Amino acid sequence: MNKEKILKLINQIEEATEKLKLEIGIPAGKDVKKRKVKPRKRKKQKINLVGPVKILLDEGFFSDWKRDIEVIQKLKEKF
Repeated sequence: MNKEKILKLINQIEEATEKLKLEIGIPAGKDVKKRKVKPRKRKKQKINLVGPVKILLDEGFFSDWKRDIEVIQKLKEKF
């Protein structure tokens, strides 16, 4: 194919798309892109637990074996 035929075909395609846009109700000359916007994820605030854990350590909370759930509950209660 030569360049003239390609340009002629491109023009025909553009005209046909404009007609189709008018058929479905999209204004001619405007490209409407529908894009789903994802809600932004909120960044969680980081909590420094070094101080509270040191306090529990000084109080003797960790003198015997503790499960992680017990430690979390104690930290929530105390701090």
